[in-house]
Amino acid sequence: AVKAFKQVAERGVWGSLVDYGEQAYRRGDLLGAYLRFRLAAESGYRVGLSNLAVLLEKGVPPLVRINLHAAYAAYQLAATQEDVPSRRRLGDFFFYAIGRPRDYAKALSYYAALPHDPQAVFNLAWMHEWGLGTVQNGSHASLLYLRAASAAGRPRRRMVWEATPASWAPLPARLALWRMRLWDSLRSSGVSTMLATLAAPVAKLAEHVIP
Repeated sequence: AVKAFKQVAERGVWGSLVDYGEQAYRRGDLLGAYLRFRLAAESGYRVGLSNLAVLLEKGVPPLVRINLHAAYAAYQLAATQEDVPSRRRLGDFFFYAIGRPRDYAKALSYYAALPHDPQAVFNLAWMHEWGLGTVQNGSHASLLYLRAASAAGRPRRRMVWEATPASWAPLPARLALWRMRLWDSLRSSGVSTMLATLAAPVAKLAEHVIP
């Protein structure tokens, strides 16, 4: 009951405040967006916290400097309210070493906890494909890429900075699958070995040419 009441309350004044903030962001009025997101965040509204964290990552000159520590804390607060984009972004902090030491195992745990989020599943597939924070497993990576492509077509809350059209969302996962299948075909036909053999002298030459 408390959770339902909270959701109804958030659709009122705080939801409108965030909507106006997102409109300001898209107009390029970062200061106006920041002020609105901060008000919504101070009320504890998860979308306000998440959007505020985005601006703390970027900075809002000349008023707000980049503050990765505060951004991480805001994402954490939003994540405790089951905000999916914030949980995924926490994983990004460890994957890309954004204000935190790189830790693929922690990144993997964040992504794995979001089985219905296409971007998180894509990241998980990438990590399994290349053995980052887990055992390398191409077959499992292929299944995860398929799941990411399927999930990408479903409605979801997008981060304020996401400008890519929703219709393009399945494209990265489909391209990754195509790349894996192409490489498997080349490998099974022996072409990949031939290409590696041909590339070796070029790489050796490059060592002497490139300073």
